Amino acid sequence: MKKQLLVITALVSFVFSSCMKDKSYKTYTIHRAEYSVKGSVKDNAKLQQPATLKNLGSFVLYNNTMYINEKNTGIHVVDYSNPTSPVNKGFIPIPGNTGLSIKNDVLYADCYCDLFVFKINPGSSIELQNTVVNTFQSRMLSQNFDTNYVQVTWIKKDTTVSEAYYNSHYNNCYNCDQLIYSTQTTAGPHNNNPGGGTSAGSSMAVFTIVNDYLYTVDNSSLNSFSIKNALHPVLENTQQIGWNIETIFPFKDKLFIGSRTGMFIYSLENPAFPVYKSVFNHVRVCDPVIADDKYAFVTLRSGSGCGGSANQLDVLNIEDVTSPVLLKSFPFNNPHGLSKDGSVLFICDGTAGLKVADASDINNIQTKQSLAIGKAIDVVALNQKAFVMLEDAIKIYSYDQQFNITLLSTINKN
Repeated sequence: MKKQLLVITALVSFVFSSCMKDKSYKTYTIHRAEYSVKGSVKDNAKLQQPATLKNLGSFVLYNNTMYINEKNTGIHVVDYSNPTSPVNKGFIPIPGNTGLSIKNDVLYADCYCDLFVFKINPGSSIELQNTVVNTFQSRMLSQNFDTNYVQVTWIKKDTTVSEAYYNSHYNNCYNCDQLIYSTQTTAGPHNNNPGGGTSAGSSMAVFTIVNDYLYTVDNSSLNSFSIKNALHPVLENTQQIGWNIETIFPFKDKLFIGSRTGMFIYSLENPAFPVYKSVFNHVRVCDPVIADDKYAFVTLRSGSGCGGSANQLDVLNIEDVTSPVLLKSFPFNNPHGLSKDGSVLFICDGTAGLKVADASDINNIQTKQSLAIGKAIDVVALNQKAFVMLEDAIKIYSYDQQFNITLLSTINKN
């Protein structure tokens, strides 16, 4: 079905004939695709029995609970109130899910083109409260979707504009969301996570919350949702920020956005409309990023679909956000996600495992612990606990500022 839609999207045909001398207006018909998730998906979107952890994506921590994305499938809910014995509480089936974030017991997650809004209730029930439909249009144009879950409606509209506007806008339009089928001529005159009950996300997140706004990124866009009315978010702004966008990380009044070709910094002086401040370009590689008041830490890795051959940690001075400066690069095996607490820096180094480093001297970051625990992908350090996602398990550690680290428990995928 995707191929059919893309073929139709690329179809542009113009039929134009008239013997009238004054040709100032064009009337044309557009057919715009609107996508919506089927009702059966919404009915099923609630906390159900636990499911096997398989193909995990990013995760967040909230109120002693891990909320873990199962790529394009849903969200696992794991209670770690007792970190030595975590309990899998259940699974929320959400087809097409890639991101999530939580504030004040309201969970936001994407379901293909829609934004789902859940209420986390006492007693562990989690129920869908609202759906913001047809929000993530780019999801439909950039990847496959299952027609068992998504339906398409074609909206038809006749529109008349000046010929000058038509020629400048539509004849030069690239990858427009409108489908122009016919025209005719008529005569006429000449925008780590803050507090306030907000989840802590990982460096590989695509959703994040800062104060009263939810921010999401996809391959090329930054979306800003007002969540002042928590159960009824409003999309206030979508802006194109580049290509191959991968991650988003908040720190105070800034957003740090990782892409395969660079790190972008946006200011939240106007939270509804984040303002571009700068970009630090690098070779084409995968690029998670975290930051603090003075420095940004960017891991670059080869492999996967990212291209490039660099495998390193870049440390940037960001005191002047309009002009980030590379201070030093440190070699690693194949670094993925990272997290920092004080001077303790955690780096998931792919098949080389988890590295625990001393970042007190930014020009001389030294690895203090190297744990060969399998392929390490992502990590969040919070309140002396480190939650490490591996290819085949999740491990919970305790640690201190002297770089001592102790395994508390392991959650196996199967």
